[in-house]
Amino acid sequence: MNKFDVGESTLFVFEVLRVKVKPGIADEWSIDFSKTNIPLHGAGRVFHRVDPRKVFARKSLK
Repeated sequence: MNKFDVGESTLFVFEVLRVKVKPGIADEWSIDFSKTNIPLHGAGRVFHRVDPRKVFARKSLK
């Protein structure tokens, strides 16, 4: 793992060692978004799906 300070954020870079997906969902280079809808990180607690609705992560309980 590599950690880089980028402005006000920290960027973590990982090497993917193994991936397991259902057949037909993805190949070596792409994901078939007509068959799955994975969350993509926007900013902060906001995640986006391939459709336009936003998904929010729960606030941590401190």
